[in-house]
Amino acid sequence: MRIGSLLLIIFIASVSISKSFCQGLMINEVMADNEATITDVDGDYSDWIELINPTNESINLEGFYLSDNREKPQKWPFPALIIESNATLLIFASGKDRSDELHANFKISAGGEFLVLSDDSGNILDQVAPVTLNEDESWGRLPDGSDNWTIMEASSPGQSNNSKDQLSFSHPPGFHTDPLDLTVSSALGYDIFYTTDGSEPTDKSLPYQGPIPLNYRYGDPNHFASIPTTPAEGILDYKTWKAAPNTIDKAHVLRFASFHDGKLSSEISSGTYLIDTIDNQYTFPVISLITAEGNLFDEQKGIYVPGVHFDPGNPQWTGNYFQRGPDWEKPVHIEYFNSAGQLALSQDAGMRTHGFKNRHADQKSLRLYARKEYGASHFEHQLLPQKDVNKYKRFLLRTPVGSWNTQSFFKDILAHNLVRNLNVEMQDFQAVIVFLNGEYWGIYNLRDRLDERFIEYTHGIDHEAVELDHPENVHYNNLLNFVRANDLSIGQNYEHLKSLMEIDSYIDYYVAELFFANFDWPWNNVKHWRPKTADGRWRWIFHDLDAGLHIPDANMLERSTLNDPSVQPDSPSATFLFRNLLKNENFVDQFLTRYQEILQTEFAVNKMLEELTSLKALYAPEVEKHMERWGYPESLERWENDIDKVMADFLKKRTCIVEAHIKEYFDLDEFETPCLNLELDENNSDEPFLFGPNPTSGRLLIYNNTSDQTDLTLTIVDTGGKVIGKQRNIRIFSNTSRMTDLSYLKQGIYLIRLQSESFSKEIRIIISK
Repeated sequence: MRIGSLLLIIFIASVSISKSFCQGLMINEVMADNEATITDVDGDYSDWIELINPTNESINLEGFYLSDNREKPQKWPFPALIIESNATLLIFASGKDRSDELHANFKISAGGEFLVLSDDSGNILDQVAPVTLNEDESWGRLPDGSDNWTIMEASSPGQSNNSKDQLSFSHPPGFHTDPLDLTVSSALGYDIFYTTDGSEPTDKSLPYQGPIPLNYRYGDPNHFASIPTTPAEGILDYKTWKAAPNTIDKAHVLRFASFHDGKLSSEISSGTYLIDTIDNQYTFPVISLITAEGNLFDEQKGIYVPGVHFDPGNPQWTGNYFQRGPDWEKPVHIEYFNSAGQLALSQDAGMRTHGFKNRHADQKSLRLYARKEYGASHFEHQLLPQKDVNKYKRFLLRTPVGSWNTQSFFKDILAHNLVRNLNVEMQDFQAVIVFLNGEYWGIYNLRDRLDERFIEYTHGIDHEAVELDHPENVHYNNLLNFVRANDLSIGQNYEHLKSLMEIDSYIDYYVAELFFANFDWPWNNVKHWRPKTADGRWRWIFHDLDAGLHIPDANMLERSTLNDPSVQPDSPSATFLFRNLLKNENFVDQFLTRYQEILQTEFAVNKMLEELTSLKALYAPEVEKHMERWGYPESLERWENDIDKVMADFLKKRTCIVEAHIKEYFDLDEFETPCLNLELDENNSDEPFLFGPNPTSGRLLIYNNTSDQTDLTLTIVDTGGKVIGKQRNIRIFSNTSRMTDLSYLKQGIYLIRLQSESFSKEIRIIISK
C-alpha cells in the first residue's frame, strides 16, 4: 500500500462533518462502489453501510432510520433488531428494501452523497458528508467509533475496523526542494518499523522512534547500479555491462508497517521522497519501483541478473531474466508522479521481465501487473495520454535499447505515431523516468500490453470475447486451409475470404510494414485478433518496429513474397497469405490505391519529418542524463546523427524508392506518389525551390533544395490578376518535396506566388485535365 493517509487531519476536516455520539449508535464505515469486496445473499455486489454500537448496552434498532437525503432523514426504517454492545451491523445500500438480510431502499452514489442516521423524531444522530471513493474503497472510523475518519486500507464490512491498523504521515511522497523530518503515527498506537532499502519491514527492521530526517542524497554511493545485470561478456548487439561511472540521482524509499504482539497489524505503506533543490527536475513523469533487492538481483531468484539459469554454452537464450510465468513474478510497489510532480498512482503490483532478445540488455524491459492479491485489481490512472482509458490490468516499461541500428530511443514510437490514423491496432506511449529502489534507472517508454484486455479497452469488447492468434488457433488455421484449397483469383473464393478477415485492416498493416522496411518481419512480429462471434473477422495489430526505418532502399515487396526456405526457412508460411492475395486483381487494385493514398497523406514526407522533429524535442532534455547512467546512446553526437541523418534520410528517400519498387514489381508505367525525382544540373542546382510537374492535373510538388526547413505561403492568381486562393504555413524540410493539391482549379494557366521570410518567386503553371 502507499503512504496514503498523508495530511489526514486536513482531509478529514474538509470532507467529513460526522460527529461522534459515543453515548449511542453511529455510522462506522461505508462503501459506495462495491465491485469485488462482498456479495449479498443474492450474489450481488451491493454498496453497504456499517453501524456500530460503541456503548456498554444493547440497542433496539426499531425507531431508527437511514437515509441518503438530509431533507428526508427517515427514508428507510430499521426493523425491530438488537445490536449488541460494541458490535457492528452491516446494511446493504442496494435499493432492494428488505429486512431478512438488511437492505436499504436506496443506493449510494459512487460520486458520494450524504448518509444520515436519525431517530423516530427525525433528529439526526450521525451523518457523513459525500466522499469520492474508488471501487472497493471504504471510508471508515479508525479506531472504531472515533472521530478519526480515513480511507480504509482494508475494508471490514460488518466487522471491527480495529482489526487493521493504519499509518499516517507528516509529508506526502514526491518532490521536495528542502530536507524534511518525516513523522509517522499509528491510528491504534502500535509500534512502527521501517526499511530504506526496498525490502518489506518486519518487527526486526528499524524501529520508528521519532522524526526521520530526509536530506539531499548528492554524492551517495551507488548500490543497485553497481550490480551486474548481464554476463561478463556482451551478448549479440549489447555491450559488456559496466557500472555507472558517476554517482546517479537518488531518492529516499521508505516502507513502514506497525506490529502488535509481534504480528503485522497494518498494511505496508511505501513512499518515495525525491529531495532536490530543483523542483521536479524531470520533463517526463517519474515512476518509482520499490521491491526487495533479492527479487531483482539474487543469484537464485532475481529476475534482473544472469543468475543460476545462465548457461555460458547458450548465452543468447539463458539467464534468470529469460524465466517466465507466475513463479517469476515479483511483488513491487509502484508510484507514478505525473509531469507536474503530483502523485497520481501508488499501489502494490506484480513485476516480470519482458521482451525477447533485449532481455540481454543491461537496462531491461519490465511488465507490471495489477492483481487483487496485491491490493488493487487495476491501475486506475490515464497512463497513456492518447487514450481516454483510466483502468489497466497491465502495462509495459519498455527499454529504449532494443532498437536495431539506431540509438534514437523512439524509432518504434515514431512508426506507431505515424500509423495512428490507419485501420490497425497500435500501441500508444508515454516516456517516463524510472527510479529503482531509489536509484535513477533512466528513460523507459510506457506502452500498452498487447493482449485481450488491450482489445477490450480499444474496441469495447469484453476480453473474454476476444481471440488472439496462436499456432493452434482453429479459426485462423481454417482460414489458411481455405486459401490452400481455393484459388483466390476466383472472385467467389476471394469474397468468402473477406468474410473471414478484414481486408482493409490487412492492407493498411501491410502498407505500414512494407514502407517502414521492418527487417524482423514477416516471419516474426505478426499479431492479429478477432471477436469470438460467428461473423468475427481477423484484424491486424501493428507492433515492434525496432528493426525498421534504417535501410531506405530495402525491397520489401520481394521480401514479403519470398517463397524460398533455402534463403529464409520460414518464408513459405510467413508470406503465404500475401502471395495468394496478390493473385486477385481486386485485391491488387485496392492494395495499390490504398498504398498510394497513404503515401500522399499519413506518410507524406514532411508530415513524417515533423513527427520525427517533435519526438526529438520531447526526448532531448533527458538524453544526456540517461547516457551518463547507461552509456547509451554512445554519445550525444551519435543520438543526433541517428535521428537527423539515419532516420530522417530514410523518411526522405523511402517514398521515391517505394514508388520504383512498386512499378517494377507490378509492371506499372505510373504510380503517382509525392515523389519528385529531379535531376539537379547547372541550370537549377542553385535554385532554393523547384516545382513539378508542369503541366499538372492538379498535383504540384514543391522541392526544398536548401539545407534548412522553410515555411512557405502559396498564393494563386488567375490570368486576370485576381487572387483566388492562398495556403499558409506550408512547412517543407530540407531536401524533401511536398505535394500541394490544386485539383479544385479549372483547366487553364495560373500564376503561383511562393514566399518565405527570405525567398519570393512566381511561376506559371498549366492545369490540364
